[in-house]
Amino acid sequence: MESKFLVNDNTPDQPLSGGMGGPVYLREGTGVKYWSTTFDQLEDADTCPEIICKKLGLTYNPEETYSLLIVDTQKAKEISGTVSFVPTFENMTEFADEKLEHRFDEGIVEEIMTPEYQDEFNEHYVRSEEENMNLWNEKGFEAYVLQNDLSPEEAKLLNNRISVYGNTGANEDFLGTGITKNNNPDVDQDLGVVETFNVDHSPKKLSQLQKAGAIEVFKKIKPVG
Repeated sequence: MESKFLVNDNTPDQPLSGGMGGPVYLREGTGVKYWSTTFDQLEDADTCPEIICKKLGLTYNPEETYSLLIVDTQKAKEISGTVSFVPTFENMTEFADEKLEHRFDEGIVEEIMTPEYQDEFNEHYVRSEEENMNLWNEKGFEAYVLQNDLSPEEAKLLNNRISVYGNTGANEDFLGTGITKNNNPDVDQDLGVVETFNVDHSPKKLSQLQKAGAIEVFKKIKPVG
């Protein structure tokens, strides 16, 4: 994670006052969501943030400082009530339909969480960045719809897919197979690492998790070379 998230914005002077991830609004209350992989999947990346980001399908920002968290999943589950699952299209659809506070129209998630629509979403997302239009902003979204002549149905599908992204983190590179997309141009393969989607139902501060031995924190990792 980017090191700035090690502390909470409201308590920046308290070490490790941040959480494992961003908030996720569930029907039973607010939790924390984060994506992870197994230690062996990243072992060859050492502690290089650029390589790790590429293997995880994340955009690396050389202007940012990065930290690495190693999680004892069993202890995290006991302390934070963590529920984890393989983020396939089917599992993410079930999670969005049954667990999220946000209520989607019946059948809409099933329609957009498919390999076919994922390809279309990726094209929209890449095009919006090329056209410098912010799909997260209402005016930016409307401008994108008009400029690209999307029908009301196409706009509805795109808007709902953005909502799934915002609520879960399943981004434009999501493959729906439980494996990340390989974003490292130096590696000649399509797939990256195995991934897991995690939800903490009783979120704890990083300092509490560290004290309990549930996580080990490397506060500043540097590029190799």
